[in-house]
Amino acid sequence: MSLIIVSIFVLYCLYSGIVFVFFRSHYKGIRFSTKNITYIAMLTAASVTITVVISRVVPFTVLPPVRISFEGLMVKIAGFVFGPIVGFASGLITDLICILFIPTYFHIAYLITIVAYGFVCGLASDFNKLVKEKKWIIFLISNILILLFSFLLIYNITTFTGKEIAIYHKLKVPKKLALSIISGVCILIFLIQAIAFVICYLQKKKNKNSFLLKIYYIYESQKFFPQKFNDNMLAIVFLAIVTELFITALIVPWGDLSLFKVKNQPRGVASGFMAILMYRCMEAPIKIIFNSALIYSSYMVMKPLIKKDK
Repeated sequence: MSLIIVSIFVLYCLYSGIVFVFFRSHYKGIRFSTKNITYIAMLTAASVTITVVISRVVPFTVLPPVRISFEGLMVKIAGFVFGPIVGFASGLITDLICILFIPTYFHIAYLITIVAYGFVCGLASDFNKLVKEKKWIIFLISNILILLFSFLLIYNITTFTGKEIAIYHKLKVPKKLALSIISGVCILIFLIQAIAFVICYLQKKKNKNSFLLKIYYIYESQKFFPQKFNDNMLAIVFLAIVTELFITALIVPWGDLSLFKVKNQPRGVASGFMAILMYRCMEAPIKIIFNSALIYSSYMVMKPLIKKDK
């Protein structure tokens, strides 16, 4: 997964460079105006400050798995607002500064994770602008990625011999339990993004006589929902799903395994990678909801303040 993300980043940089040099009139990437540089610096400073302050108040947050959760929120916002390149740079700068001020453990997996957050969120933002009003494309691709993730894990689990899987030393779990956890998590994530898609769809409907629309407007009148959801909500849920499933769940366990490694620890599935992976999968739905809500709220606050140069 790390190699895939690095490859995509290199290809994106080459593509952006070619467009900027030879087709500058079609270039729609970041323009480093004074205002944009100021906002980028503010987001990076806020991310570092929040992480450093929290690490002083709650000591266990110096552990990289916890630290990158706080760092990642602002980096995701920077990537979604300003694009992939700025998201990548914001993640890199934020992590390096935090390492200077926080005594912590360093592993390349955590650095890749934090820069991938910004880069992938920037790609999600660009893709959202590309599809414009055709939000069903985002919904379709989100479903495909969820299915791909679930098939990947289910295939690896079913290939193990026997009825149990060794997830850490002598700790074993039945295959059926592992398959049930993975399937349940993927179904729950599908429901989360399906709800986001339905809400976006209902807002665009002008006929208020349908049963679903009546329910929606009843809740809206009680201020259960905001008066109007922005079209970017579905893209934000999409980026939260991608970052949690394909970055947090697949890359972070690599660093966690090195951080919590014990002497003479066996290699392979018994090394503990599967145990950390399953834990990351189980917490993914909660983090998707939390990240989506925070990124959406921050984006709606920042959007009126940011005017892109043309």
